[in-house]
Amino acid sequence: MNRRRLLKVLRYSVGQGILRVTDGSEDVFMDGQAGEVLYESTGASRYFMRNFPWDIMNYGKPEDFEESEWALVDEERGLARRYRVYKRLLFSVGMYRQENDKEDFEYLKYYGRRLAEDFEQNFECRVHVHRGGAFLLTGDDCRIGAAFPENNAISDILLLCCAKIRDRVEAGEWKTASDEKLFVERVDFERMLKEVRTESASGFIKGYREMPEGEFVREVMGELAFWTFIKLSENGQQVVVYPSAGKVSGAYPKDYKPEE
Repeated sequence: MNRRRLLKVLRYSVGQGILRVTDGSEDVFMDGQAGEVLYESTGASRYFMRNFPWDIMNYGKPEDFEESEWALVDEERGLARRYRVYKRLLFSVGMYRQENDKEDFEYLKYYGRRLAEDFEQNFECRVHVHRGGAFLLTGDDCRIGAAFPENNAISDILLLCCAKIRDRVEAGEWKTASDEKLFVERVDFERMLKEVRTESASGFIKGYREMPEGEFVREVMGELAFWTFIKLSENGQQVVVYPSAGKVSGAYPKDYKPEE
């Protein structure tokens, strides 16, 4: 198992141009301990690895690398906080006001204009800051990685679900908390997803149109959680709906006619 993992890392390094194979065969090396392969450094490795404050051979889990990122810097001041806020906006659907990091959100209040200018100039993105969350909205020509919605069927379904959530809030059926989150009983949330399926299934691709109701609910909830639109409470009886669910929505064209 360890040999397979080692070879996987080596193959990835070759693919990234960090190493090159100069002699031998990876396949032979994989098949048995008698196999040999010679790798040569391309010199690019110096640009892939940063310095760490401690010996990484003592690290036992991925979180150790994250915790050491600012080990020798005051994380509550200056560059460290600015870097953390930029990172959270870039690598998540939304940055939310949390009890344990209110100061990060306050940073947006005072330096949001400068931050927004940086994103607009470098990534063609816009920053929207609300009472309970902040969001990075990409432009048409922005290419910074995976973004929601993607060009696939499940993204269309999630947009329909977000529209239904918004309808519930605007109708006064679901009430937002002071931080703009929703706390909905799981049974009520699943009922809402079933409504989306009943009303809109004729526009789904065949896989989702013919999917059993229970499987549909599980898959859609999993995708909503993956994109941090929702989160299950600790006891699993409530669904926490984040403000990002209110930033996007989808609907069929007005001339769309559902099939019988």
